[in-house]
Amino acid sequence: ALAWMYREDYLRAGFDFLPAADRDGARTGRWMVVGAALLIPVTLLLEPLGAAHRLYSVGALAAGIWFLARTLVMARRPSQVAARRVFFTSIIYLPLLLTLLVVDRLALG
Repeated sequence: ALAWMYREDYLRAGFDFLPAADRDGARTGRWMVVGAALLIPVTLLLEPLGAAHRLYSVGALAAGIWFLARTLVMARRPSQVAARRVFFTSIIYLPLLLTLLVVDRLALG
């Protein structure tokens, strides 16, 4: 999201990668959706592996759906606002998962 927001700056600096070359944001948005969708099952693996309990899984699923929803908005209607929302959601997402994991472990041992 951040790279797409500043794609022209990256191009001027000589960095040529997907967000920089994706003028309308459609391809970048689709890849954001793929990444967010893949995060959901990966984060949910902690429960079957015995590293977390249901409390974590429910929270991780909700957080994953929230993140996926933000990326879907970016994929459907790419804009600076949508990209900024994905970026800020991504900043919140990982600490939220880690907090859920700690709370889950403290509550359910």
